Amino acid sequence: MDGFDDFYVAEFAALVRFLMRNGATEHEAADAVQEAFIEAYAQWHSIRNPSAWMRKVAYRRFLRSACARQLTVEKPPETAGPLSPDALVELDEETRSVIDALAALPYAQHRVMNYQYDGFSHAEIADELNMSPEAVRQNLCRARQKLIELLKESRSKEKGTDDV
Repeated sequence: MDGFDDFYVAEFAALVRFLMRNGATEHEAADAVQEAFIEAYAQWHSIRNPSAWMRKVAYRRFLRSACARQLTVEKPPETAGPLSPDALVELDEETRSVIDALAALPYAQHRVMNYQYDGFSHAEIADELNMSPEAVRQNLCRARQKLIELLKESRSKEKGTDDV
């Protein structure tokens, strides 16, 4: 299929990180992204904006799996196999701190910031999240301010001080 293979290679890790910033574990994110790619493959030629479409579908897949996951399941193995999300998406400590801080944001700020983090414009974010461009700008501004506070707090805790 025209461009699908290249898109898959270019976007898989970014989509996994996108879902992790929305609260998924590496394995949950990888599963949801893989399911979204399967769905995309079936209708590839009719998708107008693949990056936005994939984020929306993968996020919905993650939410569905999180709702369906009421049973206790075995913990995935600790060692990374060749297809493990651990092998595809390496996260340093700073990125993990950002993911934790994003999780502490109010829902609208979290979602807007997550799309911004992936390079979407204000207009694209507004379109994807059914918000006005002004609401996107306000949420981004508030999210940035809150993230600065949260990351400062996190760093001062790591250093063992109460200075912010």
